[in-house]
Amino acid sequence: MKKLIILFSLVILLITSTANAISIQELQANNKTYTLFFSNNIEDIYIDTSTVKTIRNQGHFYIINATAYSVNYKQGRIYRNENSYFFDQNRRSINWRPNATTIYYLNGKMNHSRVQMDDIKGSLIFPSTINSPSYIVATKLFQNQFYKTF
Repeated sequence: MKKLIILFSLVILLITSTANAISIQELQANNKTYTLFFSNNIEDIYIDTSTVKTIRNQGHFYIINATAYSVNYKQGRIYRNENSYFFDQNRRSINWRPNATTIYYLNGKMNHSRVQMDDIKGSLIFPSTINSPSYIVATKLFQNQFYKTF
């Protein structure tokens, strides 16, 4: 009975870990779910539109959470990043924070399982430089969510 419970637990774990796997073909083929927000010769960044959530909207300060899939062709990896994007209208600044990351190969096989950033000590909020990938993604998210140009 104990072996059966352990076996059942392992099967459930395997099913849930592969259920969230993503390949480059899935990102490109499902444009209603995954929207291309940034592209250059090294990487593409897709946003899973079903994960976009407004966390804070207080006049001059905005926070949005969204899952971004960064396809790095040079490394041959897909980084699934659960991010928070911050906009402070008074300071005219955009920052972002990775909350959790999972790494896949381009074919969808998992390279590294999910790492939650809260497990790592310290503040991991990064400023977004104008025209950087994080800046472009964040501004598009804020424009889509609040119908404003920032």
